[in-house]
Amino acid sequence: MSHISRSRTSLMLGGATFALAAMLAVSPAAAQSADQVNGTRVATTHQRADHSRALSDTSGFEIVMAAPAAEASDTALSANNVSASVRANRAASDLEIDAADPSSGPIATHLASENSGITADGDALLITTQRGASSIASAISIGGMLGLNTDTSRGSSAVVSDNRLDAQALGNDATASLSLGGLEAPAAGGILGFQSNDSRSAVTATDLAAVRIGVGAATGSDIAMTGNLVRALGYGNAFASDFAVTGATAPATGSGGAASLVPSPATGDPAVSATFATLSHQEQGGTVTVRAGDDEGSDPFHLVVNGALTQSSARHEGDTLLAGGYGNHSANAMSLRIGSVSGTGAVANLTSVQRAGDADVEAGTVGGIRTNILGVASDSQASLSDNAARAVAIANLAESNQLGVEAAAIDTFGLPGSGPVGTASTGFDNSVSVTAAFGVQNVQDFGQSRIGAVSTSALKLGVLGPVERSALTADGNSVSAAATGNGATNTLGLAASALRTSADLNNVQSGNGEIQVKAGNADTPLGVVIALPATVRDSDLSVRDNGLSGTAIGDSASNAMTVNGTLFANGSGHDDAVAGPLPEGYGAAADYALASSQTLGLSGSQADAVGINSAVSGRFGMLGDFRTYGSRYVVEGNDLASTIMGNTAANRLSLEAVGLGGTDVRAPGAALSSAQYGQVIGRAAADQALVAPGSLSGSSVSLKDNSNQAYAGINEADNRLSVDAASSGALTGRSARVSIVSSPGISGDFVLGNLQFAGGSIAADATTMISNGDAGIGLAASRFEIGENMTVAEAVANRAANQVEIDTVGGEGVAGGLGSMQMNTAGVAATASLDAGYRASSLPATIDGSSLSITDNAARALASGNVADNVLDVRGTILLAGPATAEASRFEIWAEAGAPLLNAQTNYGSVTAVSHGLTGAAFNGPLAGMSQASMTIDGNSVTAAATGNNATNTLGVSPGSPASAAIVSSQVNYGPVSAIATGSLTMPLTAMSGSRFALTGNQVSAIAVGNQATSTITSLR
Repeated sequence: MSHISRSRTSLMLGGATFALAAMLAVSPAAAQSADQVNGTRVATTHQRADHSRALSDTSGFEIVMAAPAAEASDTALSANNVSASVRANRAASDLEIDAADPSSGPIATHLASENSGITADGDALLITTQRGASSIASAISIGGMLGLNTDTSRGSSAVVSDNRLDAQALGNDATASLSLGGLEAPAAGGILGFQSNDSRSAVTATDLAAVRIGVGAATGSDIAMTGNLVRALGYGNAFASDFAVTGATAPATGSGGAASLVPSPATGDPAVSATFATLSHQEQGGTVTVRAGDDEGSDPFHLVVNGALTQSSARHEGDTLLAGGYGNHSANAMSLRIGSVSGTGAVANLTSVQRAGDADVEAGTVGGIRTNILGVASDSQASLSDNAARAVAIANLAESNQLGVEAAAIDTFGLPGSGPVGTASTGFDNSVSVTAAFGVQNVQDFGQSRIGAVSTSALKLGVLGPVERSALTADGNSVSAAATGNGATNTLGLAASALRTSADLNNVQSGNGEIQVKAGNADTPLGVVIALPATVRDSDLSVRDNGLSGTAIGDSASNAMTVNGTLFANGSGHDDAVAGPLPEGYGAAADYALASSQTLGLSGSQADAVGINSAVSGRFGMLGDFRTYGSRYVVEGNDLASTIMGNTAANRLSLEAVGLGGTDVRAPGAALSSAQYGQVIGRAAADQALVAPGSLSGSSVSLKDNSNQAYAGINEADNRLSVDAASSGALTGRSARVSIVSSPGISGDFVLGNLQFAGGSIAADATTMISNGDAGIGLAASRFEIGENMTVAEAVANRAANQVEIDTVGGEGVAGGLGSMQMNTAGVAATASLDAGYRASSLPATIDGSSLSITDNAARALASGNVADNVLDVRGTILLAGPATAEASRFEIWAEAGAPLLNAQTNYGSVTAVSHGLTGAAFNGPLAGMSQASMTIDGNSVTAAATGNNATNTLGVSPGSPASAAIVSSQVNYGPVSAIATGSLTMPLTAMSGSRFALTGNQVSAIAVGNQATSTITSLR
């Protein structure tokens, strides 16, 4: 039964019915609005926070356990929780209707929202509206302490584990769950979630607290600090919805028009019309500021042994420091598990709209994660491993927009004369719409917002005294800072035995703000180090598999549509599938259409470009000038990365069936369109230091397989359209046509179009310094290896991977086409520098009975204006025949064939790649000599490569097929292309006795190419 009354109701905010809804206490005048809800079975929540301040404060808390000297005892401080949590508005709504409560209302749902009011009309409706006006939400925890202090420990254990220090602040927070179960008669329903905060409604979450464990000298004891959390989260708006429909039948709504329409990504008011509908609309105007760590910049996690560590273990593992700031956050799901679907019009639509306006979003982690042993470490183990520090700032995040449909049969073919449906597009009037029976639409705009993520979180394991017969590990730690303007994951899945319908997925993202990431600097680098100021004997030390990263992205999207069934038929009314220009705009039109459009910056001058920057500075290894005897040091597999990206999208459209159409049954078509426009000015800077001791006696050092990467891009697309069927009927009955003028236009049975424009300027800079401390004894009966370390700087204005795969065994034949166009006017620069060497002190040094190898290290700088990898594979026993025709001119290229592939690239910007390498054994003072020793410098490389346009085009057809196929590739480069590589390989000259020098197989190379293309037609096996 319904959880509410079945009487039909008209709701006006401020009316008597509204008094039943949960909301913050405000004056009657402030509560008035234009919200209107009309439905048969309705659950509504309307809330407004007006000139209010919500505060949760746990500052100055103390959870401290102090214990005297311990012997054969266990002490634990575990599973404690200190939480500061605040919400200006909070709502949780649930509406459940079963078959015993049939509908008496309309079988159509209409939802619309705007800041001045929402409207909803339908049968079963679940409505939530939340507004903030000059509303402040703050969760604060400053100066708090959770700690365990003990005196000396003998044969005992001391543990601080699984504690949580949490601060969460939300402006508007809502969840909505609607369930229509066991449907036998027609029914309809909808969820509408509207949330807004004006520019004076700010959110602040601050958790500057500390977790500590301190013991005196420890003998035969276990000291552990594990699994603790210090976290701060801030959300302007957070909304989650779940709409489930189960039953025997479901109708389509034949009301005509777009199933979902947003007049403008930046300001338009969205409207949805379908049998089952979800509309999530979020607007954030105020700032969101989040910080997590310890006050005054000290370490939020600290394990300290105030004396010697003898025959003991000190484990500092699995602690997490997290700061997450979100302007808008949503997670929406709709699922239909139904016997049959029939009718005309829209059946199910899920639409999400997020706007950040001018809201600033900032997140930062303060202080690091540290272990100190303030004495000798002997016959012991100390670990600082698997800890994490993360700072995340996102203006708009649609974590999931997910529509899943499972049915025995779906038939929503339009009525005669009703016109085609199944169009996902952005109109010439800047409107965004989908028209199919099943649709997912995501619209995001971060406006002029400034989004920033900062981290000052370094990890250090320090031993003040000598280290003897011990193992010190600092492995598997990670520090990251990431900032994103818009992020979305959109999925649509259809599964039925018989399908005659249409489905659209449309993703539209835009922004004109600024995105900044900073993790460390030259004076205070982050990363993971072991600090050793004293002698080390007979010990093993490792700094391995740690990561430090910074990522700044404008728009990011993952879009996927999957359709599975036995028999498919044309259910859209389209005569062909089209990707690219449409009569009213740009996008995709077909039975199954996926379109993604991403825009950054305003057209015109560079002054309108979006600023995107990431700067990361870190070091990995062992610090200190100390002598080492009989020990092993490993600094391997550590990664540092700095990335900036304007627009990035992964688009997947997949059809899998036994039969596509057949005799007297038209086959469906599929179209995928990806469009990216980016005006970006940005830089990715990655600065890495690798350090290890250099005074070795009977010891070894391995500095291997570490990487340092800086990547800068403006547009990046990964598009894939795949069709797999046992047999195929005809949709067009003719060849596919691809034409590229100002944008690619493709028509046929299954088509993919990619369009990218890049402007502004980007740079990627990666610098690696490998150095060693030296107490003046050089190498004696030891091994020092520097190998397979990689430093890469790469900058690409436009990059695309486009793939169309059509696999049909038999039938009347199919036509598939792929068109890709890239244009770049941006300046592109990449600089890589690697200094990989061993350096001895100014004292007379010897290398006796030792080996020094510097091998297979690489510095690479790669810069490109446009890069495309295009693949079109058509497999089948019967394919469209007929001649292939093509033409290329200054203003247009086109081709018509059963399988045409067109690539067009134009580069106007300057492209520069510079790579530097200094590799070898350098000695600041005299080398006394080499006896029974070897020095090898082998296989190191310094590479610079610059390309204006680069394309790989591959077209595959089944052997013996009568299908016509064509590749047309056009490249024009106007900009200067430069590549510069310099290398210095050094080897000292000295007296040798029974020793070996080798300087072999090293390379320094530079290559600059204006246009490069490889086009291949192959026979598929």
